[in-house]
Amino acid sequence: MRRMGVALRAPQSFGPEPRARIGPPRHRLRVVPRPRSALGIAVERLGPTRTRWFVASLTVLAAVAAWTMSMLEHLDDLRKRLVVSSVAIIVGVLVAFAFIEPLSAFFLRPLQEMLPAGGRLIFTEPTEAFLVYVKIAGLAGLGLAAPVVFHQLWLFVAPGLYAREKKLAIPFVALSTLGFIGWALFSHFAVFPVAWRFFASFETDFIEFAPRISPVFSLYVRMMLAFALVFQMPTLALFLSRVGVITPRFLIRHFKHAVLGVFVVAAVATPTTDPTGQLLMAGPMLVLYGLSIGIAWAFGKRRNNDDEGDDDVDHDHEEPTHAS
Repeated sequence: MRRMGVALRAPQSFGPEPRARIGPPRHRLRVVPRPRSALGIAVERLGPTRTRWFVASLTVLAAVAAWTMSMLEHLDDLRKRLVVSSVAIIVGVLVAFAFIEPLSAFFLRPLQEMLPAGGRLIFTEPTEAFLVYVKIAGLAGLGLAAPVVFHQLWLFVAPGLYAREKKLAIPFVALSTLGFIGWALFSHFAVFPVAWRFFASFETDFIEFAPRISPVFSLYVRMMLAFALVFQMPTLALFLSRVGVITPRFLIRHFKHAVLGVFVVAAVATPTTDPTGQLLMAGPMLVLYGLSIGIAWAFGKRRNNDDEGDDDVDHDHEEPTHAS
């Protein structure tokens, strides 16, 4: 290379020379993606707008499912209460059949005594008298089973009440039973004889009053049940005032509406068209409405500051218990 007069040099590298590595070789960190759920993939593909609609639909479906489960639980509890009440009524009917002769005399003798001299209740079909006896036993059996029926009604309502409100169980059952039987007897001894006398007064020299036993006793049963159920007003006033649903001021404020409602109910429940029968039902109902105002004032929640504070504390620290 020298002979040609040219000195060749080694090629020079441009830039800094690479430094030698010191230590073990470095390894790159690999990021492993987490597995995505099917819901996450669906949400990603739907987009923000559709995702909001999807979430709203899921919320509605969850609410409907929860409401359906709660409704099914209430229906199951209602089925149990109806079964127990039905068994109690059947037992009462069987007991009443053992005393059907004195019971039939108790129910039918007042009707026969108001007929004209020598008049008797008749039946024109073979099964008519037997079915009347069945109705008599059923009515007496319902009266015997009234405590059980009202107790089952209380057990159905009780899971939604506070523990201190459940102390009204015995007063509710006792007052409901006494009111049911008492007002049924009031209809038997006071109201129905007036209606029966009114119907019998249409007899003339050309028309003879010879009533059939089946429609007469059906009329008697409807009037008795109407009185027995409608006149549960004091019991409802006691219960609702203790729970805090109604107050004496509320009942007084709506007195005029109550008067109108009382006469409408009396007109519908009373089978007679004469004003005497309606007044015999509407008059005691108005008296019981006034009694309900007194009951709500005596046994209702107090609205002063101390009692309101106590009620607030009780509601904050106390939750409704549910029957198992």
